[in-house]
Amino acid sequence: MSKPVYTRLQMLFGTKIALHFSIPLDTNNNVDKSDFQLFLGGVSKTIDSVLTNAGYLIIDHSETITNPKLIRVSYTKNADSSKNIAASATNGGGVVDSFSAVDNIPPRVVQQIVKTDTNLELVFDDYIVDNNNVDKNDFDLKISNVSKSISSVSTSNGRISIIPDNSSTLSNPSQFNSGANLPDPENSSYYHPGRVVAVNTDIYIVGYNSNSTIYFLKYDTINDSYTNLNATGLLYNGVKPSDSALVCYNNCLYAIQGWKGYRMVMKYEISNDSGGWTAISSDAETSTS
Repeated sequence: MSKPVYTRLQMLFGTKIALHFSIPLDTNNNVDKSDFQLFLGGVSKTIDSVLTNAGYLIIDHSETITNPKLIRVSYTKNADSSKNIAASATNGGGVVDSFSAVDNIPPRVVQQIVKTDTNLELVFDDYIVDNNNVDKNDFDLKISNVSKSISSVSTSNGRISIIPDNSSTLSNPSQFNSGANLPDPENSSYYHPGRVVAVNTDIYIVGYNSNSTIYFLKYDTINDSYTNLNATGLLYNGVKPSDSALVCYNNCLYAIQGWKGYRMVMKYEISNDSGGWTAISSDAETSTS
């Protein structure tokens, strides 16, 4: 019997914390909040309520939390089995053992900001804790794709600040991107990037060239590089996609409308490139619609 194991901690809107597990938890209205302890920066805090919902464990409290890295949740399995947190019977019914939970997902850079001509800030998707011992030698700064010396690196207000040496001036954020060209193996006369959507630090692009070849690309904004993805399914009944938007939801991309003569919804699973695109809704245009 597999037991659910804690995997990650997530701050929700308001004052709620969600704990994720390797197997979805069953609903249990008898969970005892006294089995849990909440610590912020090592200081014990009061828990208002604990419940299981939609497979997650939800902890509510009355604290103001600005840095999720300060959160630690400890759980001691209750001797009364009716108060245990466990998987549903259909998922094996395994009971969660005692554990200690912290925010264990590494932060990712989501933005570079030129604050002044001598100060570059890195913004992350999480709060960066202050550290007076950061080593500047762990960083490599390039301006217009040329390596530059770094004077200092520091942390403040949840961000990382990089100061180049006196010989380098920061004036244009695009300097930190070498400007890799859109790949077009056919070397056609033009490339039309018809649809784009940003997902975290990546940009997904659907387009076609002058030969009407459909392309599906991922641009990595951190490493300034393109990856060719599986465009299977994007050419529908010989009709290529036009300029309506892409959207991202629940780790999938959706292309909505935009095929001339059809009302379409296409779906692509980001974690399964081999599957390409599939039509989840298709409605042919008629003389009356």
